[in-house]
Amino acid sequence: MSTPKAPKPTWTPADELSLQTLTERKTRFMEVSRAPIEMIVLGLTPPNLTELNRFPVKEHALRKYMVEMMINNADEIRDALAPFDSGVRPDVAAEG
Repeated sequence: MSTPKAPKPTWTPADELSLQTLTERKTRFMEVSRAPIEMIVLGLTPPNLTELNRFPVKEHALRKYMVEMMINNADEIRDALAPFDSGVRPDVAAEG
């Protein structure tokens, strides 16, 4: 008794177009979503970090790391800042 063979995977031009569309959409989403976080990190990083100012690549890497850490720990940051929350939320319907 033979085991049924799985169908060969295929990749069509429509699949490629769908992948490219989703990849571009994700890239735009990440750029827009990260921008406010990058602004917060920029505001938290003192401009007079003398050691880092001599090495702009390190400064950029530090800021990138801080953005990633904020994204990865968003729930914990939200919970820690909850006592200071004003409760004011942007009107999302008006923005869209």
